Order: sequence, then structure tokens, then C-alpha cells
Amino acid sequence: MYSYFFKAKALKELIKLPKDIQKRIVDKVDFFVDSNKPLFFAENLVNYEIGQYRFRIEPISKLGISY
Repeated sequence: MYSYFFKAKALKELIKLPKDIQKRIVDKVDFFVDSNKPLFFAENLVNYEIGQYRFRIEPISKLGISY
């Protein structure tokens, strides 16, 4: 079984998002974790420590977020 956590900065950014987008992100991460091979969906980070991966949820433009 796999688990995940959001770093403090990521959690702070997640909380700033509209509730519907927060839910979409958490639902997708839950989907990844519940799958038999969650790392199939992951990308290694550049200059990463062992066990750190990036999961792309959706392009920002599809989430309706602008910066």
C-alpha cells in the first residue's frame, strides 16, 4: 500500500485554490495511490532524493487557474 503527503508549501498552495479544484487534485492523487502501479503515472524529479516523484494532474489551463 502506498501513501502520500503534501509538503507545507504545496498544502498552502492547495488550500488557496477553489474547493472544486482542490477536490479534483486530491481525487486524482488518491486514484494514483490506489492503483496497483502508481509510479507508472509519475516522473522523476531533477536533482531528486530517492522516493520523490512528480505527478501531473492536469494542465493548469484545464483547471481554470491563471497566474
